[in-house]
Amino acid sequence: ELGGDCLVALTFVKDGKGDNHPQVARAVKRVQEACSKGNPFDSQTKALYSGGIAFIFLCELDPVKYRREIDYIFGEIIKRQQPAGGWSYPNFATGDTSQTQYAALSLWMAKNAGLQVPMDSAERLAGWLLRTQDPSGAYGYQGIDNGGQRSPQQQISISLTAAGQATGEKLWRLPL
Repeated sequence: ELGGDCLVALTFVKDGKGDNHPQVARAVKRVQEACSKGNPFDSQTKALYSGGIAFIFLCELDPVKYRREIDYIFGEIIKRQQPAGGWSYPNFATGDTSQTQYAALSLWMAKNAGLQVPMDSAERLAGWLLRTQDPSGAYGYQGIDNGGQRSPQQQISISLTAAGQATGEKLWRLPL
């Protein structure tokens, strides 16, 4: 997947390598090809993971040089937000805590890269996080959102709770 190449390349970027490094150049090329084909997301499931990682990678690499691709991917991420505030697979009605964490990190990276983050997107995300947190404080996989108070969640796990908590942390640090 595209996200795997971008994640490998991001480690080189974090180590001070630029876009002339072979792994970084390969990832940039793959992102550009995916954007030109109109699909920077996971090829089979259309999940947000690859697009989110590609977005983060380009923002870390050079948010000015790769602004066209960054703008495109960010626009696609924003379009995929569900009305209730989470993100998920295209045909799912529930928000997915796992994918939502990538969107929240993308919002944070976007703001740091100088993009305008839609306030309504951040507000809907905050509401979704509050409503889909289990009364115990944990998070489940597909958030059960009754539109009001917190609801008991299903498929709770430590990793999803970490994702939900980290999502909230990035959201609260979002300098809007």
